[in-house]
Formats: sequence, structure tokens, C-alpha cells
Amino acid sequence: MVIVPGVNDSDLQIDAAAELLGSLQDIVRIRLLAYHLMAGSKYVALGLENTLPKVEAPGKKQLVAIGKNVALLKTGWPDYRCLTSFCIDRR
Repeated sequence: MVIVPGVNDSDLQIDAAAELLGSLQDIVRIRLLAYHLMAGSKYVALGLENTLPKVEAPGKKQLVAIGKNVALLKTGWPDYRCLTSFCIDRR
């Protein structure tokens, strides 16, 4: 799940995504990906207009907070482990 600040990182949007993910029986891992601007140079190289949002990447603290919210409060995964700061596994 890509986290784009100002686009899909509000409590309402995270809650809705977590509710959806929690309803899917076959999901065993949620990976939170920080949005970044690295692809911008590819647009330039291809002569295309860069239409990516110009926002700063979310910080580690923000991703960890979102991950805890998703794992504990919304997906009903009381028994989970966080393999990295950005990955939540169901045990």
C-alpha cells in the first residue's frame, strides 16, 4: 500500500483501506511503501509531462504509526509481527 502524504494518508482513508484489507481472508502481509519522487527523472528522459504529485515522502514515524493502526485497530490481527517498520505479517 503506497502512502502518499496529502493524498491517501488521512485517518479516514487509512481506516477505509484497513477495513478493506481486514475483510480479505487471504491477506497475510501488508507492506507500506513510502511515496517518493524518484520516477520524475524518467518522465523527463521520455519527454513526458511529470504528473506525479510534488509532495515529500512520508517519514518513518508516520509509516510506523499507520502500520500500528492498520494491524492493531482495523484488521483484527491481534497476533501479528512487524518484520520491518513498514511490513506487517499475520502470524
